[in-house]
Amino acid sequence: MPALLFSAPSRAPRQSNLELLRIVAMLLVLVLHADYHTLGAYEPAEFHSQPVPTATRLLVEQGALVCVNVFVLLSGWFGIRARARGVASLLFQYYFFGLLLFLALLGVDGHADGDVWGVLLSVLNMNRFWFVPAYLLLYLLAPALNAFVAQSSRRRLGRFLAVYYALLFVGGWMLDGAAGLFHDGYSPLAFVGLYLLARYVHLYVPAWRHLRARHAFLAATLLVVLPATAELWLLRLAPGDVYFWWRQHNLSYLAPHVVACALFLVLGFARLRFTSPAVNRVAMSAFAVYLLHLHPYVEPCFQQVVRQVYQSFSGPLCLLLLALFLLGVFAAAVALDQLRLRCWRPLSRRLFPPAGTGVGRSERKA
Repeated sequence: MPALLFSAPSRAPRQSNLELLRIVAMLLVLVLHADYHTLGAYEPAEFHSQPVPTATRLLVEQGALVCVNVFVLLSGWFGIRARARGVASLLFQYYFFGLLLFLALLGVDGHADGDVWGVLLSVLNMNRFWFVPAYLLLYLLAPALNAFVAQSSRRRLGRFLAVYYALLFVGGWMLDGAAGLFHDGYSPLAFVGLYLLARYVHLYVPAWRHLRARHAFLAATLLVVLPATAELWLLRLAPGDVYFWWRQHNLSYLAPHVVACALFLVLGFARLRFTSPAVNRVAMSAFAVYLLHLHPYVEPCFQQVVRQVYQSFSGPLCLLLLALFLLGVFAAAVALDQLRLRCWRPLSRRLFPPAGTGVGRSERKA
């Protein structure tokens, strides 16, 4: 995700441990889109005919589902300082990739014969990239959220989060009564809760935050394995009402075990301490991976390759080839984003000159 998503309020050096988590989370986005969004949801009959591939897909998807929650929790962990430059940076990166790929691939592989104006409109209005407008709204709300945190005591903020997550888990997840409000986690309202949860944990240091990294990672692993195992056992016993309810609710951004798993991952990586300029540099371009593989002209090719590999190979070889392909997509996006950075840096200095540089209002008015 873009640098603005995780900027700390100070100019302290980037924490490579959490930058690495950002990279891992974006790789999980690729895994999630290669699994569920490309291959589709598995059918119960598939488990009886292909038990191992079906179980593997379910386990992989369960683990990858934490990706979006991790990104938003990282924003809350550091706190967002909403600035015009941050909004401009995100929008520039989005439209740079959207329009560059649109123009570069317009005449490739028959794209020119398709719905060109429909694709262009899709790029301009962001309807294929739900995360961008949802996060932008969170970014604009951040000053109010930060003020609320600053003016609240630990007890008051804790009570607010308890009520909020009771409504989310019971009304929005378990009973679907508030599903329209939270939109299964695809909404700024869901982001607000994650942001405040991370601020609370980071500022008030609950006792369980001091878990060792390996214990936090073990907790995150159990929160992946146990829900997936429960679904497989319910499926094996015989699909019934309980199974179909769990299947519908298990793989949801709002699920309590998914939220908790993402939080334990943040806690685990926060306990690691190391510095790596290479990790920091790659993490700055992680958002480009999201913009590249979901582009209207790129996504069909992405899905075609995933399906072809899944249908042509099996077992460890299939997993290896898919992993290599996803790593290749990640590397291509990071490499392409270097061009965006070369364009944005001089432009940002022109539009948002540092204080005291002597670039005055008269120059900007001209």
